[in-house]
Amino acid sequence: MKNLLKSLSNNQELFLLLSIAFGYSIYISNSDLFYHIFTRGQTKWVNRSSTRGALEVSLHCLTILLIGWYILKNRGYTLDDLNLQFSWSQLGYAFLLYYLILIFSHLISSITKVVDPFFYDIITNQITTKGTENLLSIILILLLDPIQEELFLNGYLFKRLENSQPRVIILISLAIRVSYHTYQGWNSLFFTLPFGLVLTLYYSRYKKLWPVILAHVINNFFAHFYYYTHN
Repeated sequence: MKNLLKSLSNNQELFLLLSIAFGYSIYISNSDLFYHIFTRGQTKWVNRSSTRGALEVSLHCLTILLIGWYILKNRGYTLDDLNLQFSWSQLGYAFLLYYLILIFSHLISSITKVVDPFFYDIITNQITTKGTENLLSIILILLLDPIQEELFLNGYLFKRLENSQPRVIILISLAIRVSYHTYQGWNSLFFTLPFGLVLTLYYSRYKKLWPVILAHVINNFFAHFYYYTHN
């Protein structure tokens, strides 16, 4: 296996890792999207989460991380290549990134509401979330999901494509991120797109992964808090 991994070309490595990291999520997300389009039209999506579901997602993320790191290690990568050096000051940058995401998202939604109130109403009423996870499953998914996503969408992708133009890497990262959030419907344009853009632009400029991961953790924490207090 090690010899096989070492024999891969850079493009084969890229395709393999991105397929492992996001292939299943992209398939499931878009299956939900097309099912909604072709069978339910404009009716609401209801995303239901449970302890079992959250634990399954957490296990999925952990498995991807372990397999991904095995491949990366045998391909000669180190933690330094992924810019995983940590300092407590990065927590402050994480909160700053989170608030920039909120401002950017609010700006997009406000402009849409002014330009086309009908479309805005369709988007914001299209999806609702109901959750019944226990505390352990919430903690696990809050931590593992951001690490898995940002490790590959920023840390790995920028390292593998370091000879490419930054804007090309940013577009690839955004396209992948949006592609496995399509289950959120048009609502994903209000948040997933600005969310990914802020985090990826920051990483592109400063090459520090922990602020990006922590901003993702903070976002998921407040999203869970909102869902549990409004549903």
